[in-house]
Amino acid sequence: LPATWLRYGLRADEDGKAPDPQNFADSALTTGNYLCATGGDLSVARNWWQAVYVYNNSLSYGQEVFSAADAYAKATR
Repeated sequence: LPATWLRYGLRADEDGKAPDPQNFADSALTTGNYLCATGGDLSVARNWWQAVYVYNNSLSYGQEVFSAADAYAKATR
């Protein structure tokens, strides 16, 4: 949402330009910023789930995100 982007938006490459919601790196960094701001320390399971539910209050969505994050973590060890 535009208001959320204005509050949490960050520019990934620090080139002095405004954050761009169409830029993949800016969007990923902004999402992380938003999740950390709403959930706190995301290494704590309760906080991680709280942040995901603030983003999208759906158990099935949260499970999909968790599965994707878990698969990524395992693949990058």
